[in-house]
Amino acid sequence: MVASGVTKQYAAALAGNLAAMMSGMVMSWSSPALGKLGLWSSEEESWAGSLAALGAAFGPWLGGWGADRLGRRGVLLWSAVPATLGWAMLMAAEHPDLPHDGKIGLLYAARLISGAAVGVVYVALPMYIGEMSQPSIRGALGTLMQLIISLGMMVMYGAGPYISTLALGGISLVVPLLFAAAFFWMPETPYQFLQKDDVAGADKALQWFRDEGADTSGELKVMQEAAEELRRNKASMGDLFKVRGNVLALCLSLGLVLFQQLSGINAVLFYGQDIFQQANTGLGAEVSQIVVGAVMIVASCITPLAADRLGRKPLLLISAVGMAIADVALGTYFYVLEYQDASSLGWLPVTSLVVYIFVYSPGFGALPWAVMGEIFPTNVKALASSLTASFCWLVGFLITKFFSQISSSLGAYTPFWFFSVCCIAAALFVVFLLPETKGRRLEEIQAILNKR
Repeated sequence: MVASGVTKQYAAALAGNLAAMMSGMVMSWSSPALGKLGLWSSEEESWAGSLAALGAAFGPWLGGWGADRLGRRGVLLWSAVPATLGWAMLMAAEHPDLPHDGKIGLLYAARLISGAAVGVVYVALPMYIGEMSQPSIRGALGTLMQLIISLGMMVMYGAGPYISTLALGGISLVVPLLFAAAFFWMPETPYQFLQKDDVAGADKALQWFRDEGADTSGELKVMQEAAEELRRNKASMGDLFKVRGNVLALCLSLGLVLFQQLSGINAVLFYGQDIFQQANTGLGAEVSQIVVGAVMIVASCITPLAADRLGRKPLLLISAVGMAIADVALGTYFYVLEYQDASSLGWLPVTSLVVYIFVYSPGFGALPWAVMGEIFPTNVKALASSLTASFCWLVGFLITKFFSQISSSLGAYTPFWFFSVCCIAAALFVVFLLPETKGRRLEEIQAILNKR
């Protein structure tokens, strides 16, 4: 039986999203692992936790550069190399004869290198999926990324507390190798072939991604016209700011990832167990984190089903309002805990974070990256995606690095109340500025942005 085009598009998206799984494992490793490493100070722990985000801020420039030269598929495959190297270095840092300074040096370098791989994935994977998928399922395929990231995090939350960091590194090392083995067989996107003026290659790739025997000549013609426009308007950094639609797309993309980070997600992911331990809920920190990870997976399953039915804007609005409520509740708990007995509110931290994750995953967790893959024209997509992802991770690094210091000096409630205010601002941003991209061809979206 011949596989349908939709089936093959899902197969390509799932194979590519194994890179998203390795990214989720990199981001959440610090939550179960930091307490087992025997680091000397909270400063060392904050660097070990945050350096992956700093590496991810540099990775997008490698991803954007490689996406145009090696192709979307090629640069994704290459991301497995630094990911594998990073996990190998983390395992090497466990050697008992290694002095503390050597262990710290290897640990920091491993987190930077692994983070760079994450940055590459966050740029190249949305580009790959956005360019190979048909409009009717593009939202569903684009939002798979958050689900697979959540699965990677759940591996860390479920296994990390109960096995050694060496064993955890060994498990993690397998994932980039599986990704490379599975994704190697997937074709490049038709748009990438057309950028190289390879019409035959584009037609062959498009035929692979669509139903057997389907007439793809009309779709290929539209893609060719877009590619010809690209060649006439090959973009530099300055060109990104010369076209009204490009500037608007960049502002929208930067705004979405800024509010994603200012919702507090990286503080929750990197320091989840510390938050639960500080909250003293009566439920073990490890169990609480597993509960939150399971909720993230369930919520992420909603996104592919809802993104192409409800649209991007309703999901993002629900996400922003829900996160604001959860952040207020969590901040209130820590405020009560600091000044009086909070034993009667022991249920509130877990409940708040469950609600937070449930609304975050299908909204601001998945959709900023899906939208990023939709709103930029092909000629600036690699450059704009690199800038957006780098900005996102730089903000994430700052939040991750200074979250614990702010909590210690100003009270644990302060950052969460700040996050709640940012979530309200995110809701206003979605309502008044963000256009709906549901079900639209990439060329239609460009027409809308340039007319606004």
